[in-house]
Amino acid sequence: MTLSLAGFDYFFHAQETVGGLVRTEWSIAPSGEMDEDQAKQEMWALAHAHADLLDRTFQGLVEGHRSPALAAAPQSTMFTWTIHYKLTEIGQRQIRSRLADMFGLDRIDGRGEFERAQAFEAGITLHVMRAIVAGHRDDARLSLKVEHKLGHAVNVCLLRHLRETGGLEIDAATAAQMDRLETLLAVVDDRWTPEFPVPFANPDAPAAPES
Repeated sequence: MTLSLAGFDYFFHAQETVGGLVRTEWSIAPSGEMDEDQAKQEMWALAHAHADLLDRTFQGLVEGHRSPALAAAPQSTMFTWTIHYKLTEIGQRQIRSRLADMFGLDRIDGRGEFERAQAFEAGITLHVMRAIVAGHRDDARLSLKVEHKLGHAVNVCLLRHLRETGGLEIDAATAAQMDRLETLLAVVDDRWTPEFPVPFANPDAPAAPES
């Protein structure tokens, strides 16, 4: 069984020393011939593994909690972890080295987020949707949604971690979208201010007519 990235979305906004990769959202689904039981096991394992990864990333550095919830109806079942964290003073001092140790990066720029008790949020939702045919349940459709609003530095670390080591099948169009995001990330440092015209082109835009 292979899990595929069915959808990827993000929001980027940087102004001088703040902002950056504000949010990423991942929609994950089984790919290929789907065996429902195996797909449930793999997606459940991925959801747990990602929740544990977030716990290890922030352990001892934050105040907050991970809140699980279960919702069910005849048409669907949904299990959600909602995570709320706030950096402590110790966290503000140690988060850079924690990210470097876990994700192998020498320099982590928090773009101002590590100098204050920044509030972070993440969500992991496993959704089983069932079609109802003549009062009977038909095939299940499985999806896993992961959303990160964990600040620029953590979002970037998790972006690269999931892309490179998450075991996800990523199609060419989504990979190209991620490459364009990496172009944005490459021009952001702790004192970055945008110049105009913006120094990177939209590769999807039509070419300007020659004069």
